[in-house]
Amino acid sequence: MGASSVRQLLEQTADRRSSYGGGSAAAFSCALAAALVEKLAGRTGSATTARRLRACCTRLIEADAQAFARVVRAGARQDRQTLRRALTVATDIPCQVGECAQQVLSIARRIRARVSPSYRVDLDCAQALARAAKQSAQALVTANRAWIRQLP
Repeated sequence: MGASSVRQLLEQTADRRSSYGGGSAAAFSCALAAALVEKLAGRTGSATTARRLRACCTRLIEADAQAFARVVRAGARQDRQTLRRALTVATDIPCQVGECAQQVLSIARRIRARVSPSYRVDLDCAQALARAAKQSAQALVTANRAWIRQLP
């Protein structure tokens, strides 16, 4: 994702008509965290795992936007059954983001001792981003599950 792609994602997220929201932002945060961890892990199995997590979260950015768009459409049609299914899918995505974030945090803890002290601040940034992604994902899961329970 180049700078123009990042700008485009930020513009889409800021657009009130867009379906990019908290889930996409959480996935992006986790992808950034994984990228930093991948870079700091060097040529190790941890870097390979971080690369896989980064790719997964990159896909989840768009998947979350699409899932939320389906929720909005089902809500507008007032189709409760379709809304319930759409919300279930929309809940699964932040669950995946939260799991990825937890894995990024685990890798960061494992590699800390091997990371040069001058680069540990980048590792701290990665951990902060992963924690934010995990907390955001948990909030989305909680909100979506509550919404599902309220449906008749």
